[in-house]
Parts: sequence; C-alpha cells; structure tokens
Amino acid sequence: MCFGIRRRKLIRLREKFFEQNGGALLKQKIKSQGSNVTMTLFSTEQLRKATDNYSQEKIIGKGAYGVVYKAVLSNKSVVAIKRSKLVDATQAEQFINEVMILTQVIHRHVVKLLGCCLEEEVPVLVYEFISNNTLFYHIHHRPGGLSWLSWGNRLRVATEAASALAYLHSETKYFNSSQLTEKSDVYSFGVVLAELMTGKKPIGVDRTNKEKNLATYFVTSVKENRLFEIVEPRLLREGTLEQLQAVGNLVKRCLSFIGDDRPTMREVAMELEGLRKFTTHPWVQQHTCNNETKSLVLEVEQSDLYDVPLSYSTNEWESSSSITHMMIEENNPR
Repeated sequence: MCFGIRRRKLIRLREKFFEQNGGALLKQKIKSQGSNVTMTLFSTEQLRKATDNYSQEKIIGKGAYGVVYKAVLSNKSVVAIKRSKLVDATQAEQFINEVMILTQVIHRHVVKLLGCCLEEEVPVLVYEFISNNTLFYHIHHRPGGLSWLSWGNRLRVATEAASALAYLHSETKYFNSSQLTEKSDVYSFGVVLAELMTGKKPIGVDRTNKEKNLATYFVTSVKENRLFEIVEPRLLREGTLEQLQAVGNLVKRCLSFIGDDRPTMREVAMELEGLRKFTTHPWVQQHTCNNETKSLVLEVEQSDLYDVPLSYSTNEWESSSSITHMMIEENNPR
C-alpha cells in the first residue's frame, strides 16, 4: 500500500519536472521535424540504470556547473551523461530550442548531443563518449614536472578547436539562440591559448598576485616584450620565435578587454591554420615523434567537455569551459 502511494507520488513528480523543463514543447518540435531530428528522450530509469544509480565510480569529471558520468545504455553503447547543478526554469523554452539545434550540429570536433532526460529537477544531457583523456590533463599532468605535449600538437589542437567554434558561430540558428556573444567565446579561447603556451592554469592560487590571473599576466608580458620568458621552455626549442610571437600576439588580441577589438573565431582559426601549415612544411625542422602524433587525439576536461552553451544553466564564462575542461572560472569581460 505504502509502496504504491510512494510510486504514484514519484510518477507525478517526474511528470511535473517533465512539463516544467519544457517536455511537451520538445515532443512537439521533434514531431514537427520528423526524420530530420535524431534526438532521444531518455527516462530517469534508463539513465539511473546506465550509471548504476549515478555511482561515484562512474564519475569521469566534475566542474563548477555539473558532474559527468560514463554510462552504458541497454543497447551497449557508451555515452557520457551530464547532470548540471544549476537550473533556471524561466528559460525552459530557450533551453529546448538550443537542445533541438545542437542535436543537429555535425562537426568532427564538436561532441554530439544525443538526447536528454527531463524527468528530473535539472535536465540531464546525454552525449557521445569521448575517450583518451582531456586537453586539461595533457597540459597539466606532468610526470617528473615536465610536459610531453609538443608544440606541433598544441598548435593542432588549438586550430581544430578554433575551427569548431568558428563553425558554431557560422550557424546562425544556433548562435542567435544563445545569450552568449561571439566575442566572449573569443576571449575564452584566448585564455585556452595562453594555457597551451605557458602550461599554467588560468587561475593560480599559489602564484604571485601579478601572475595569479593568467590572462592579465600574459597580455602584460606580451606588451612588455617578455613573451619568451613565460612560454614553456620546450616550445622555445620546437617552435620558431616568429611562430611563438605570432601566437602570442593573437592571444593578446583575443584577450582584449573591449570585445569589438577581438578577432572573430573564423579569423583566429585561419591564422592558426596558416601557422600550422608553416610548421608542417618539409623544410621546417620537426621535433615530434610519429608515435606521439598518431596516439594523441586530444579532447577537451571531461566535466566541461560536455558543456554546450545552453542558457538554461550557463553564463558567459562557462562557455570557455567547453573548450578545456573547454574550465576557466573567473569574471570574463565582454
């Protein structure tokens, strides 16, 4: 008797969350677009079973905005499930619109959104699973204090991430749905580039006040012609000074406090691609081994790799976290 009452209450609660999170609207949109949408509405039971009831052992990443679990669905496919921490029920319609758009985004460097579950208080998002660890890990995991991430691979990762962001910015229907601005993404990407060049985290609590904020410290160093003092030593051996200076100046422009002074992501991607082609020219000396290049498929921290800039639970600074954790947390100028 008590079990039956409890079960009915649970069902009603899930139905309430489903409606509150825009479930009816999402169903309507899926139906109206027919076969053009490959979007799955997961039940709470499906995802709890896939994660062993959200077991701690299934966690592959944590961030300021949520937790990501590795899960195996009933059809044996491996996925990443993200449970966000924040919710704004007043923006349910915009959230649904963005989910619909993002399920249609197809790009080799953009993690695919497979579906969602709206039966919990905060919507749960389901993504394709990306293995081989994260960019954050490869930058900051240093056995013996040394990073093995080569200049060539850093430039490759930066170029591919920039091209993915440029692609999203070119998708008008996607970009118009977001509260974020193109130039806020550029700033966030600039912080990631600074991280790649220096090997330092965006915010260092153990660093001096002058060096604590990487973005500010990087820009100041470039302006004072001290770039080569702050880049990782191995980059000075592997890249030409012209290349490093060019990327340093690009970072400075991306980190401009005034948004209109920053380049577009398309311009950033084109500039990085040009520098990358220069490094692969046959007469440019190479310092990376073939095995390293073949084995490294860098992705962005598992917790925020699966962040999509959904207005339902994000702010401007969170968009940067989709780039490296893609986990930079501070107040970001617009």
